[in-house]
Amino acid sequence: MARPTSQPVRINADDRERAGGVVDALQAMEDVDLSIEHLRLGDYRVENTLLVERKTVADLAISILDGRLFRQAGRLARAAAVTPCLIVEGAAEDFDRAAVPRAALQGALITATLIYGLPLLYSTGPAETARLLRIAACQLRRRTARGPERFGSKSDSDDRLRMLMLEAVPDIGPVRAKALVEAFGTIEGLAAARRQGARRDRRHRARDRPAAQTHRVRQHALNISVDNLVWSGQTRFWRRRSCTSPTSPRQRRSCRP
Repeated sequence: MARPTSQPVRINADDRERAGGVVDALQAMEDVDLSIEHLRLGDYRVENTLLVERKTVADLAISILDGRLFRQAGRLARAAAVTPCLIVEGAAEDFDRAAVPRAALQGALITATLIYGLPLLYSTGPAETARLLRIAACQLRRRTARGPERFGSKSDSDDRLRMLMLEAVPDIGPVRAKALVEAFGTIEGLAAARRQGARRDRRHRARDRPAAQTHRVRQHALNISVDNLVWSGQTRFWRRRSCTSPTSPRQRRSCRP
């Protein structure tokens, strides 16, 4: 529950809300400055920045049947200089006793929130609706007094997103991802550095290719020479051995000087 503020929070209620029970609950709160007037749009205006449309479950079902709900949602969404909000009031069993099926109620609320962009709050009765209005007023008052809160700079959030992207790569953990972001700044910078490194490696390989080819030619020639020496040595050995005791006319001819 919000703590009492030094000055009462301002809430303006539409004069057609007198019989709903919410006005009586707000009047009983010492830290609420309540004014009752005719509002052209919405049922409650909180701190002149929040515009609230309150509907019980029964009223919600009727407004779906006559098409009033979506007209009001469109007007609230187009309201200038205020933040619109929809409060649905009622117990869980009220949804089952409504004049339209539960699925129709849920579909209408989905349309109001996702299509028209209206924030949605639930309450179980008028007393809880009054407490929601008071809590909202207190939070808006504190926010206005100290300014909007900042939850870290945009650069920090961008760096965190880049680290998460890098951590999705195999063999890159949080420490390495942080080091890469600190070194290259962005994913584009890392990719550009990788392309430059690849081009540098190709240049180095092209520069070293003649020496490598010469080395391979020399090695191949050396291997051939060694093989020839071994082959010629074996040939001379077997020739000398066959010449010591020639047994055939062919061996005798080969042993002649």
